[in-house]
Amino acid sequence: MLAAGYIEFKFDCSGTKDLPIGHVIYSDVFSAGGHLWRVHCYPRGAKEEHKGEYVSIFLMLVSKSENVEAFFDVFLLTKDGSPSQTKSVRRVLVFRPNIAKGVYRFVERSDLEPFSTNGMVRFICGVIVVPGDPTPMPQSDIGVHLGGLLDSAVGSDVSFIVDGETFPAHRAVLAARSPVFKAELFGSMADATMSTVTLQDIEPEAFKAMLRFMYTDSFPADEELGDSPTEGLFGTQEFHRNPTGISQESVQFHRKNAGMGKKSRIPNRPSILMTWILDSIGTCNF
Repeated sequence: MLAAGYIEFKFDCSGTKDLPIGHVIYSDVFSAGGHLWRVHCYPRGAKEEHKGEYVSIFLMLVSKSENVEAFFDVFLLTKDGSPSQTKSVRRVLVFRPNIAKGVYRFVERSDLEPFSTNGMVRFICGVIVVPGDPTPMPQSDIGVHLGGLLDSAVGSDVSFIVDGETFPAHRAVLAARSPVFKAELFGSMADATMSTVTLQDIEPEAFKAMLRFMYTDSFPADEELGDSPTEGLFGTQEFHRNPTGISQESVQFHRKNAGMGKKSRIPNRPSILMTWILDSIGTCNF
């Protein structure tokens, strides 16, 4: 159930024409949805860049509450007291205490005269609070879907041959995940027009793990990588040469941990492996 509250707010149109830009007029504190609120009105706008030509209207959560989602409605009242159909706005916002949010350019001051009664312009500011926390975002399952895309090879438009094994893939996914692949597959290199790319100096297990990570943000388990997952991913000749493009951090980590074997457990394994794999792809022979 929605909980609402509103307040009427007014100011002297002619009496505020010489106020400095950024000058604020506060409403009384009012209640809506079990929270306390206050309207901040800037008769000549809240930003210097608007040159005093607009009225700015903001809403502040006064209560010590976190992440309160609410509709903020503002509309001018006509001279007969009815709501304007043209000078109105609605925003759906998430509020934190003592941080005002709203509309910088609610109405131009030059449009206020038809709404003025004895020099006074009246607004209605309404708040409709949505109970509970802001609508939660569903947990992302994009990795599951992209992993299925990789496994099925549906729509694949490039294949990599590594030591006789073929790995279908999708140019757009690889380019989005790696600037190296973006340059290789969409740049001026010959590979940009080839449907099959042969890679040298990288093992199939390492390339398979790299693809899996690029599509899903997760690595295969050790048992899926063969007998020596650590050596398989750190064992290419290109790595030991430390060519341009391989970070010194990865080299130092390898020198400290290389040869630990299948039972080793490397700290921060996915991030370290991915750092090296993506770096080393740039040095492989395409």
